[in-house]
Amino acid sequence: MTIPSNWYENFFHGLALDLWRKALPPEHTKAEADFLVQALQCDAASHLLDVPCGNGRLSLELARRGYRVTGMDIAEEFIEEARALATKMDETPAPQFILGDMRSIEGSSIYDGAYCFGNSFGFLAYADMEKFLNGVAQALKPGARFIVETGMAAESAIPKFKELESHQIEDILLTIKEQYLAPEGCIDTEYVFERNGVSESRLAKHWIYTAAEIRRMLALPYGRATAPLLTPSPAARCLPRPIQRNATTVRPLAVEFPKTRSSRTDKNRESLFSTATAGERCVSDRVGGDGMNTGNSVQ
Repeated sequence: MTIPSNWYENFFHGLALDLWRKALPPEHTKAEADFLVQALQCDAASHLLDVPCGNGRLSLELARRGYRVTGMDIAEEFIEEARALATKMDETPAPQFILGDMRSIEGSSIYDGAYCFGNSFGFLAYADMEKFLNGVAQALKPGARFIVETGMAAESAIPKFKELESHQIEDILLTIKEQYLAPEGCIDTEYVFERNGVSESRLAKHWIYTAAEIRRMLALPYGRATAPLLTPSPAARCLPRPIQRNATTVRPLAVEFPKTRSSRTDKNRESLFSTATAGERCVSDRVGGDGMNTGNSVQ
């Protein structure tokens, strides 16, 4: 199968989004928000960037805790849903949601922290990843932290790679057909969603970066900087307690650089967590999975 590099522009609609809405319970979102509060080290009312934000599940949860949040995503359906949910919030200010491409982040020194959850960090080839990271670096204030989830890093994705597998998420059957293209360093995937006799197919391409490659990306000088913005330093993350979901358990996990490891959380998610700090900015690098896009729109 031939999958274009811009596959994500047409992926996120219909059953793919319905599945993601069902995939994560509220307890999981709250646990991830707990981690972000701890890792970002931002005061209440700080301005955070959620990119890509999906339907705003984390943006909305952090707003309830007093943070100002701006979410950005390419999935129009999810952005409309996030905006509708934000209008129903009692908390002020409500999150703001932008329909846009993660390679086109605008502004300079706006945000006190940022995060990229889900597996969307690998949706882009290297040149586009540089555009994304440059935009994040420009948009962060000096000393801000950036949390990256990379459950599709090579150390997590390759050991669990299967050419064919299926998962039942409530009333949706998901079949995943994958091909690992080692010379290109990517996994090409066909997702087949089935519900009530209706079947929808989506194609996706995920670039597989090693933890070392991700560290090198974060260590590059971006924007106006003359020295690397992102220099790795040790940190750890652990969920506060096991989370029950459909008879599976998300177990506590703590991993830190430079010791790169992956650990199974549930049958569909693996996580690797670390932190990076830098002269002008700090970058926390957190690794896990948020569904098939669990980040760019499946957040």
